[in-house]
Amino acid sequence: MKNLFYSGLHFININKCPILIPYVGKVCYIKLLLLNLNNSIYEKNVSYIKKNTIWKNKILCFLSKKNFFYFSKDVDLQLYNGFFNNFDKYLMNKLHKIDIFSWEYVVHCFKDLRLKKLLFRMQARNFFNTLNIKKKKKWIKHCCKYFNKHVVYIYKDKIHNLYSKNFFCDKKKFILIQLLNYINRKINLLSYYKKKFFIH
Repeated sequence: MKNLFYSGLHFININKCPILIPYVGKVCYIKLLLLNLNNSIYEKNVSYIKKNTIWKNKILCFLSKKNFFYFSKDVDLQLYNGFFNNFDKYLMNKLHKIDIFSWEYVVHCFKDLRLKKLLFRMQARNFFNTLNIKKKKKWIKHCCKYFNKHVVYIYKDKIHNLYSKNFFCDKKKFILIQLLNYINRKINLLSYYKKKFFIH
C-alpha cells in the first residue's frame, strides 16, 4: 500500500465517478470544512482498497503509465497548456471596458505570449473590419490554411452523410441544411477576400 501513496495518492473516493486527489501535504480540518469533505469517508475508501488488491493494482497500473501530451503549435489549441497570471487576467477584464481600437495599446502589456495571438484572432473573427490591410491579409492567409479544399470537402461530406442518416427527421435535416449554407457562405466570403487581397 505504501507504493500507492508514494505515487502521490492521498485520498480515494469510490463512487460512480472516482476522484483521485493528489497529496499536497496534510489536509487540515478547516480545509476539509471549506471543501465540504468528510475525511472519514475517504479513510473508509482507503481501508477498502487496502483489503481489495484488484483495486489497488488497477490504480497503481494507472498511475505508473506515462502521459503523452500533444502540444499544438496552434495558439487556439494551447489554452490548457497553462493558466494565465493575475496581471494578464486583469488586462483581459480591462479589454471588455475599452474601445476595440484601443486594444493594440493593451496587447503589448501581456506577459503570456499566447494572448497577443489570441487577441488578434478574436478581433479578426468578431471585428474583421477594424483590422488594417496587413492584418486582414494575415487573417485571410490563416483561414485559407485551415479551410482548404480538402478540409471543406471532408466537412461537407460528413454533413451529407448525416443528412442521409436523418432523412426522416425534418428538424435535424433543417439544422444540417443551415450548417451547409453557413459553410458555403464562409467559403464564398473567403474566396472574395482572397481575390480582393491577391492571396493565392
